[in-house]
Amino acid sequence: MRRLRGIKPLLVGLWLLIGLVSNVSAEPKTELTPPNLTGTIKTVKVHEVNITVAGKLIRVMAIGGETTGWAVELDEPRQIGGERLIRLEVDPAGTKLGDFENRRIEIVGILEKRSGIERKKYWVVVVKEIRGLAN
Repeated sequence: MRRLRGIKPLLVGLWLLIGLVSNVSAEPKTELTPPNLTGTIKTVKVHEVNITVAGKLIRVMAIGGETTGWAVELDEPRQIGGERLIRLEVDPAGTKLGDFENRRIEIVGILEKRSGIERKKYWVVVVKEIRGLAN
């Protein structure tokens, strides 16, 4: 009986090995490459269009993280690319925006149209200059 206890783990190991080998096919495997997660957001520059916008700088979130984290609620709606916008995303481009959060500001920057998987297409202003305005 003691001998059977020693054989039992060997039989289980052999059974597992046979199961693994039986799943191997004679066809060559195709190697799967992981998706390029860093390239999910595409940017389309619109002829280096400089734009000046004014409004309240706020924090934002979006599905899948497809956001810069900042937006400006415009003082007045703007017609951009055939769309009527009341909010425009802001790319800080290295500028620290925390001091301007929830304040009225004016941004001078470059207008870009970006596209992502969840949000499709959206407009972004890349900050060149930012200054606080009186409320």
